[in-house]
Amino acid sequence: MVGSFLTAPIMWGGFDNRPGSVMFTGTREEIERETASLVAQGGKKGCILGADCSMYAGLDEERIRWVAEASRRI
Repeated sequence: MVGSFLTAPIMWGGFDNRPGSVMFTGTREEIERETASLVAQGGKKGCILGADCSMYAGLDEERIRWVAEASRRI
């Protein structure tokens, strides 16, 4: 049943989720550029942007919002 609605391979991940990475230290513009780069690499279909399987609790939620907003504009 699952295969009946999946039309492309799925890629999950992309962002480095460690402290010191662009998600923690980058400017909004740098995070938006990284988002665009990851979507360009993974494609618009079947690409789930994320960071491994979890995010550190210390990551500012606003940075995650920047990724979501940037991905919607692509």
